[in-house]
Amino acid sequence: MKIVYFSHAGNTHRFVHNRLLPALKDNPFDWNDGQGYQAPTVRRLDAAGPQLPSKEDLKENSDEKLVVVFPIYARGDYETGGVKDTVPQVVKQYIEANRSQVLAALVSGNRTFGPKFGYVDPVELAGVPVLHVFELSGTREDALTARKLLHLEAQGK
Repeated sequence: MKIVYFSHAGNTHRFVHNRLLPALKDNPFDWNDGQGYQAPTVRRLDAAGPQLPSKEDLKENSDEKLVVVFPIYARGDYETGGVKDTVPQVVKQYIEANRSQVLAALVSGNRTFGPKFGYVDPVELAGVPVLHVFELSGTREDALTARKLLHLEAQGK
């Protein structure tokens, strides 16, 4: 499994490296793919800002399962009163390039968004399920919850 993340302010980076990776390494489980446990690899997506695309080729050259982790941004649509463009542009590009391998998404939000905390327009994710939403850089409990959810998804349950 590969963890792919985008971090603009550093919160998602802290969640992935300080919380999620240690949780995935604790009590390793077998993904039932015949290979047994393998520590997840990590890739950081680079872009100059949340609404700017990447100029690099984002296509993966392996068949690894992918989990995307990224912050969302509540950007109001004043015409409809809704929220749009919550997913960073580089994450949309990455999902488009690797959709068949993307297993799930973990999303970082901010409770100051009120009722739109953790809101992601499903169209923006092209059908990728959001397994867990955490605030800013998350907690150890968020990482353990994500670990449990990823294990179930990986086994196809």
